[in-house]
Amino acid sequence: MVAALALALGALGPCAQSSACTLRVELKEPTLERAAVGALEALGLKRGGDSGVPVLKKLGGDTAFALELDASADPLVVRVRSLHRPASLYGLARVPVARVPERFRQRALDAAVKRGLGEAFVDLQARLAEAAGVGSRRLKLSLQVSGLDRSVREYLVETVRPCLLRQLDLVSGTGAPQEIAGFLEDDLEYAPARDEPREGLAFVTGRLRQALLGGPRSACSVVGSVLDHGRVLVVPDELTHGVMVSIKR
Repeated sequence: MVAALALALGALGPCAQSSACTLRVELKEPTLERAAVGALEALGLKRGGDSGVPVLKKLGGDTAFALELDASADPLVVRVRSLHRPASLYGLARVPVARVPERFRQRALDAAVKRGLGEAFVDLQARLAEAAGVGSRRLKLSLQVSGLDRSVREYLVETVRPCLLRQLDLVSGTGAPQEIAGFLEDDLEYAPARDEPREGLAFVTGRLRQALLGGPRSACSVVGSVLDHGRVLVVPDELTHGVMVSIKR
C-alpha cells in the first residue's frame, strides 16, 4: 500500500519526494487521530496547513493536500484533495473496516486508513488528469454469445459489438476480445464525457442502452434485426465495473 501511494504521489510531480508534501488532516471523529498520524508517519509525509498555497490550473506541481476521514458508517470514507485546486476536485476511497474484537479495533482502523489513503490519492490522480482533459477510465464490455442461434451470435459479434465500441471515446485499440463463461469480453480504456459523473458506470450503461434500444433511429438500433423479437438486456456489472449485454428469448 505504501508503494501504491508513493506511485500516486509521484504522478503528481514534486510529491515523488514525500518530504516535499504536506497533508492537512480533517477528522470527523477524534478516534481517527492515531490512525491518521500513523499513516502519515509510515509514508514520510508532513502534517501541514494551507497557508500560502498557490492556485494551480495546469496538471502537476501539487504539494499541499488535505485528508478527510469519516468512520461514522461502514465503509470508512477517505477523501484527499489538493489545496491548490477547487474543493470540488478530490480523490475518494471507501474502505471496509475489518470486524474484529474491540481490543483489535484500532489496528483495523490503522490498516483501513493506510489503504484508503493510497486509494484516494490514486483516485485524485485520475481526477486531476480528467480536469486537465487527459484522463481515462476503464470499462469491461461483455456480450453474451453462448446459447444463441448462429445468426444472433454473428450479429452480436459483427454488428452490435463494433457499434457499441464506437459510442465510447477509446483511448487505445481494443485488441482481440476474450470469450469467458459464455460472454465475449473487451477490457476498454476510454476518455470520459464531460458530463459523466464520478461514479460513471450507470451513466455509461444508460448511454450504451440508449444506443442499442433507443428505437429505430438510435445509433445501434436492433429494430428490424435478428434481435428484434428477443429481449435484449443492457445492465451494469458492479463487480467487474462493466456493462453486460444479454439476450432473453
